[in-house]
Amino acid sequence: MIAAFLLFFGACCIPAGPSPFESPSPANLEARIAADLPGIDLSAVADSLENHLRTAAWPEEPNGFRWAVRGGEARVVHAYLVVEEVSDPHLEIGTAELAGRGPVVVGEEIGLEVTGQKWSKSPLFIWANRSEELPPDLPERDGVIRVLERVFETAVAVDEDYVDVEAQYNEDLGEFEVFWFRTVVAAVDEPDIELSLAEGRELDPECEVGDSLGVVVPWRAALSVERILLTWLRKRRESPLPRNILANFPAGELDVRRELAKRDVSRPPAALEDLLAGQTGAAVRPFAHFDFGRDHDPRSISVVVPEGKVEEHLTAIRDDLPRGWVSWRGTPRWLGYPPPLPEDQSPVELAIGPGVTPSDMLLNTRVDAINFGHDTEAIVPMIVAVAEEHGLDIRGASTDTVWFTLDAKTLKRELAEDLAELCPDIPVDEHLNQIDEGTAYCWWD
Repeated sequence: MIAAFLLFFGACCIPAGPSPFESPSPANLEARIAADLPGIDLSAVADSLENHLRTAAWPEEPNGFRWAVRGGEARVVHAYLVVEEVSDPHLEIGTAELAGRGPVVVGEEIGLEVTGQKWSKSPLFIWANRSEELPPDLPERDGVIRVLERVFETAVAVDEDYVDVEAQYNEDLGEFEVFWFRTVVAAVDEPDIELSLAEGRELDPECEVGDSLGVVVPWRAALSVERILLTWLRKRRESPLPRNILANFPAGELDVRRELAKRDVSRPPAALEDLLAGQTGAAVRPFAHFDFGRDHDPRSISVVVPEGKVEEHLTAIRDDLPRGWVSWRGTPRWLGYPPPLPEDQSPVELAIGPGVTPSDMLLNTRVDAINFGHDTEAIVPMIVAVAEEHGLDIRGASTDTVWFTLDAKTLKRELAEDLAELCPDIPVDEHLNQIDEGTAYCWWD
């Protein structure tokens, strides 16, 4: 029963919009905004709204941010000029700070697609939770409100399947409210746009056949609000997005990368050696192996532990790692020289190296799928994409193998199919057997 979960208003309080049977949609958004704001400079409205969004989300450095919609989701992109040495950190980025994040060219403009906690400060999320008061001195405030109302209508109509909706900004509460309108009829043929006289009089005892009644509806269309609004804003930006955009760049990562670029990573700090030795009781070596143990990286440190202990040690070490360092299980194969443990203990390397993200960790391992035409730079984003899609924890990698753990919420069949597409050497059924044990892996012969 509608009355059980909606807040109701009579038709005399909430008049219906001018086109009750034309459901709002992205296709008619522009026309509805233009009809609502005749003679208004929509570019000025868009500028005011965009500046408010940027400065509210990033008050310390709003310049350089541009909005984008990629893969059906709203994104924010920070544009930088690639340089050898950074003089203005708000507008420039150094090549050393981008190590491992794909090919870049000095003098080109690139974009970092920012994700993470800082983005959640955006008023787009705040409005979605119905608790944002628009500043009274906001330029083009009336136009901004009208645009946002039309955007909210569109998002709710698309996500919640309401036909005739109208959004209004409540100045007293500082909230955007969305109303669902239906016409009172003697006999209901279309329940999406009609209600009976008996239902109507439960809402408004004075209503009559032909009246249009609106009720406040609950909704969960935050992502659609973002996508629709940012798409509308993007149409009015004169400056295009950078051609080269580095996806999924976590908020705060650049600051850490700038620290890494200045750091002498040829010698990890002694505190990391103490952490590794204290957790495992093993002798720390001033390198980590790659290429099946035939080569080593002096920027990292490692120990060799029995296979049965590596996951326990890795979890404990990751819990205590300082920002700017990553840890992983590494090679179980030793083609360079024998490991310092008997073979019957299945020795595995456990390493710590410089980095911020799972991508950095994988780059340290030099994992590749070269027999399938993917070098390290190519396969790492593919691995990370599958892990993010299914909520996997990337535990480590060797030259041709990567290991994951997963939680109980993972959709097993979908994951197995995606893993089989990523690494065709392992069939879906074999992936399913492994997934049933709470782990997964990829291997490229």
